[in-house]
This record gives sequence, structure tokens and C-alpha cells, in this order.
Amino acid sequence: MFKLWRGFLSITLCAIILVLSLFPLPAAAAGGIRVFMDGQEIGFEVPPFVEAGRTLVPLRAIMEGLGAFVAWDGNGGRIKVTDGNLTLTLQKGSNLALIDGRPVSLEVPLRIVQGRTFVPLRFLSENLGYSVVWVGESKTVYLYPATATPAVQPVTGAPAVPAAGTTGENIYGISLGDSAGRVRSLLGEPQRVDRSTYGIDWWIYNADLLNYLQVGVRQGIVTALYTCGLEWSFAGISPGDPWSRLAQQFKLENNLQLTYDGAIFTIRQTDRDLRENPLVMVNDAAAIFYCDLHEGDKVVAVFLAQKETLLKRGGFSYSYRYDPRRPPDLTVPFLSAAQRREAAMGAALQLLDLANSMRLRRGLPLLAWHPQAAAVAREHSQEMYTFGYFAHESPLSGKNPFDRLRAAGIVFLSAGENIAYGQPEAFCAHAGLMNSLGHRQNILNEGFTHLGAGVVDVYYTQKFLTPHSSRQTVVLNQVN
Repeated sequence: MFKLWRGFLSITLCAIILVLSLFPLPAAAAGGIRVFMDGQEIGFEVPPFVEAGRTLVPLRAIMEGLGAFVAWDGNGGRIKVTDGNLTLTLQKGSNLALIDGRPVSLEVPLRIVQGRTFVPLRFLSENLGYSVVWVGESKTVYLYPATATPAVQPVTGAPAVPAAGTTGENIYGISLGDSAGRVRSLLGEPQRVDRSTYGIDWWIYNADLLNYLQVGVRQGIVTALYTCGLEWSFAGISPGDPWSRLAQQFKLENNLQLTYDGAIFTIRQTDRDLRENPLVMVNDAAAIFYCDLHEGDKVVAVFLAQKETLLKRGGFSYSYRYDPRRPPDLTVPFLSAAQRREAAMGAALQLLDLANSMRLRRGLPLLAWHPQAAAVAREHSQEMYTFGYFAHESPLSGKNPFDRLRAAGIVFLSAGENIAYGQPEAFCAHAGLMNSLGHRQNILNEGFTHLGAGVVDVYYTQKFLTPHSSRQTVVLNQVN
């Protein structure tokens, strides 16, 4: 028997933005290095610079940011730093430093520039209990306390996580088919668990947005993985690789065949699919690589899934042949209205995580969650779903995105809206939005401070805004 199933053949996108008033916005100096500590940007009177491949930063700004006391002996060219736990002594022109009297080598010697003392950033961070992440594309440095390192690090006593790419079969040490217990032993408890609409729970690891990870678990087994992090590798592909490497590594096919549950499936991929998010088979697993069209067609994310999970999730058109006496199992669990709302809320929060991941790696301020705007977004997605239209302006009420915010009593200085239709997951919608210039500009707009998102079925609405702070009450960072 032959059967055709038409999934979501294309993503439809639309973006709109309105600025009601002009106000000064922080901006990075062109080409300058930016440094963030515990999520807060450090300001420098004299900017950091790179010498001999090492980033040098003003000592006083970093140390005072850590609450330490800095004393300078101008006659002897010596600097002494104390923070109650250790004493650090540095000598001008020397490659040696003393930490509690113990000599430690510097990668490059201490430098004096425009009256400011510069030292290697990595030396400071590693000897003061901080981890360093360098994002080359935005020339941004992130410092995290070693005791609060990304959730993708192993917990004490757990087996060591394999280095990314050592086997070509795992993402941050997790492989399809691993137990939920192994995930916990390697990554710890997830920050959030989001229900999906097709039978898996997404374990969300967003403590380190630069290595954002979703682990899909069904009946205690990992059946899917997604990451847009900076430090993964799979089947010879890593973030930042060009699309041409995918074309060399895999056979990219418009008609991809796979077998599942006694049936032969043919998945249709358009030329656009093959350019933006090609699906390939790696051993017995499906992999979709997401490419950024606006940054040199580079790979930025990957989704892995067991074949059953891929087919039940959908998101593409396919046909299949099977024995009519034994059709393949493509059923998904029935969800109550409350469970569907729960899954939709999880997808909305994923849109926040994904937007902030993109902003953080570019040195942009993170967006806070705006629950009132989220309610407005959800209502618009519901209306589009119920009445079968796709537009910013409602054909029923005539209201545009800004009318809807005002009707909800939200006072804003600037606002923008993204809408998308036809994608089975939040991260699929996010990838399409980032590849559409207008939507991308909303996601990466430095002037916006808040986001509310609403999802109903395959309708997605994002409300970006800068609220009038004296008139609004918002929830920052976390929504329970």
C-alpha cells in the first residue's frame, strides 16, 4: 500500500516593528572587545586589546568588579591585589606573578597603556576561580564563576563527559538511546522540563545560553537532542562549519529514504530545505543541521532524533509503502487541552531561550520575559489558528500589533512583532526567523528589553518591546 502525508511544506514569516520615541541605547565600540562577568558588561575607560594571541584587560576594572582591593606602587612598578582570600602581586614588565607567595607564569607580561595596567584575562580568571568563554564572531568574552559553570559540565563524581566530537556520535556527551539517569549524572537536573506534542519531554539546559541544550526523553530514554551551542560536534560537523562542508560530508537528497517499523518512507526536501536545514541519516539516526544564511551559510545548530521520533514529530511531507496487514505505528499520545497549553507554554519559553542565546553570543543585552505581552501574543496565535488566517492585522477586529498591546494596558517606548506558521518545534520556527532579515532584526534589536511569546499549534507570535518602566510590572529571567 502507498500513502502520502503532507506535512508543513513551508514556513511563513512576517515581521513588523514600531519605535514610538527615540532614546539613547548602549552600543559597543566598533570592533572593540566586550567583557561580561556574571552576565553584566564591564565598562573600561581604556578598552581591552589582543597581543600575541592573548586578550589583555585593565586590571583595576576586573578586580574591583570582583570586589578586590588594588594598590599600585608607582616607584617600584609593583601592583598588589587582595580580596580577603588571596594576595596577588604583579611586577611591571615581568612574566611572573606571585599568588599568596607562589610564583605563576604569565602568558605575556604586564603592560601599562594610557596609565592603565593591563594583564592577560585568562591568567586572572583561571587564578581567581572564573571560567572564560571567547566568542570570536562578536569579539566578546564571558566570565563565569567556576562553581557555576555551564550545566553541560559533569557533576562531582560523575563519569567525565567526552570531549565534543571525540566519538562523532554524541552531543555534549549524550547519545540517542542513553538513559535519563545517564543524562542526570552528566548534566545534572534540567532547568526546566517542557512537554512536546508528540510524546517526548524536552529537558531544557539553559544555565549556559552559549551551550544551550534540549534533551528529548521518552519513557526514560533519550530519543532526540537539539543544541545551538558553541562547543558541540557531530559526525565531523561543528558550529561555524560552512554549508559546503555538509555537502561534502553527506549526500544531500531531495528524496531521502529510510525504513521504520516495516515500512519504507520517502521524505521530500526542497532545494531551500537542503540549503537551510538539510536532513541526513547518520548510521540509524536522523540529523538536521541548521545553517545561518546571513552569516556565510554557517552551521549554527543541530537536531538529532531516532527515526520514530522524527516521523511522529513531522514537519515535512513524505510518502511510505507498507504491508497493509501491518501498518507502521505513527500514533502520538492524546493530549488534553491543559496538556496542549502546557506544551505551548514550553515552546514559548524556548523562543525566549533561543533569542537570548543568539543575543548573548553577540554581546547584546538579554531579554526579560514579559508575561502581559506573552498573553497578548498567545491570544493572537489563538485567533490566527481558530479563524485560519496569517497576518499581523486582525481581519476580525482590525487591530494591529501595537493596538493589541495598548488594549492590554501595556505602555511601551518601542515594540516589534514576529509571526511564523507551519513549524513543528520552537527551534524550527526560530531557525526560519533568524534566516529572514526582518525577523532577525527584531530578535537582535539592541533597543528591545523584553519578550513575550505565544504558541498555538503551529502558529507562533513573538512580541518584542521596551516597556515604559515606570508604568509596567514585569517578571525578569524566569517564568514558573
